[in-house]
Amino acid sequence: HVANGDPAQAFGKSGSLAQYVIGERAYRFAGIAEAFAVQLPERYGVELLDVVERDEDFWNLEHAFEQSLLWRRQDVFTERTLKLLERWAETTGRDAVIDTLLSVATEPDNRFNADYLDGRLRPMPMPERDQRWSIRVTSSVEGDGEAVNTLIEWVLVNGLDQIEENRARLAAVTLAWLTSLSHRWVRDMATKALACLFVNRRKLAASLIEQFSGVDDAYVLDRVLAAAYGAATRSWRNEGLAELARAAFAAVFGQDPMPTHVLVRDHARGIIELAANRSVLPSELPIHVARPPYPGGIPLETISEETLDAYVQDNAGGRFRDEICASAVSDGDFARYEIDSRAGRFLLLPLDAHGQSMREIYESWYAQAVAPHPER
Repeated sequence: HVANGDPAQAFGKSGSLAQYVIGERAYRFAGIAEAFAVQLPERYGVELLDVVERDEDFWNLEHAFEQSLLWRRQDVFTERTLKLLERWAETTGRDAVIDTLLSVATEPDNRFNADYLDGRLRPMPMPERDQRWSIRVTSSVEGDGEAVNTLIEWVLVNGLDQIEENRARLAAVTLAWLTSLSHRWVRDMATKALACLFVNRRKLAASLIEQFSGVDDAYVLDRVLAAAYGAATRSWRNEGLAELARAAFAAVFGQDPMPTHVLVRDHARGIIELAANRSVLPSELPIHVARPPYPGGIPLETISEETLDAYVQDNAGGRFRDEICASAVSDGDFARYEIDSRAGRFLLLPLDAHGQSMREIYESWYAQAVAPHPER
């Protein structure tokens, strides 16, 4: 039915194959339409949606097109494929782009795999990345979440087994970016899946630490290091541990200024201490640098009352303090329910009592308050 390698005529309005994809009774051949959506890109390098003539036919074939993305040969997922996917997503309001990119992320032959995803996300400033990635993936998870759940569950089940090296790397990159979400379950499960991948792949763990050491999101480096540390402790093998320690040291203690995120420091130090304990720490790494006390961070900025008073808003002809300032500074709701409750939990102990045991604190109190007054 396809003449001269051009399927357009066969699938046109009066073409011999049109009845299977367009028209009132085409629904009877939904499975055949899905097969066409796979075969046309693979055999002729065109999308089924590009050979139908009317827009209404385009949307009638959306399900067949979506299904083909997971079943077609990965090397025929093209720039045009992605453009059609984006067009469909904009019209339907469903974020099929994110779901599809996550579904193909671990496919080495797909040009839109995790390397493509990494190339899109890495240059973005964190606020833009949160908007265009983290929030959208969270929405997907709170929907059916199939793509994210499938990836995490697959790695948790198969991560300790032999997996194609490049596929394991792509899975690790995808999981690392999933830790940027504020969705606690996704962050935790993605971290556990990463740790599972790293147990027998310390070289991969070291390369991922290097890859994400410069990312402008402490959430990600925190969890990549946590996964690497957790995985390192699950194996008695020392193979690759020295390189892992070298990567952790460079990512954290070799930076100027040193990252201030306390868990980032702690996970990196754990990897280095483990290597030292097993006598495989590279001699050029000064372990004392990885141990506290660490250099002081940037001091907190002091905001004057004059500066705060400058934040005002017009309301019904009057000028009042800005709502955010009023809520956080002038004992508003945020100050009362969030700031005060947390600030009030600090122990009322002098600074020199920090780090003392309960016995030492008791003896100090007894010597000052009780011993000088035996009559009490």
